Amino acid sequence: MAETWPEIKADGISSVHIHAPPTNEKRLHRKRCPDCKRARAWFASFFQEWYGWRSTCLHCGRSFEGGEWLALPFMRGSRAAEIARAKARYRNVKVIPLKEPRNG
Repeated sequence: MAETWPEIKADGISSVHIHAPPTNEKRLHRKRCPDCKRARAWFASFFQEWYGWRSTCLHCGRSFEGGEWLALPFMRGSRAAEIARAKARYRNVKVIPLKEPRNG
C-alpha cells in the first residue's frame, strides 16, 4: 500500500503537527570550545524538556547538543548565520520555567 500525504482542507489547515517544546532555561557562559579550541569562548545555551541543553559557540558558530556536534548547513556564511541565530534567540526567547525542578 502506498504512503499518502495528509490532505489539505479548503481552509488551508492540514493534520500535520510540528512539535516544538518551550525553552525552560537560557544562559550565557564561558568554556573551552572543542571545535575552534578557544580557551574561553562565550556560549549561548538553551534547555528544553526532553531534549536537554543545546549550546552554540559565539566565536565559531558550532552547536552542540548532548555533548555531540550538530551539523552545520552546507552553505557560505553558515557559521556567521548560526552565531546571529543564537544571539537573536537568546535576546528574544521567552523562558517558561519547569513546574518541577530538573536533576542536573
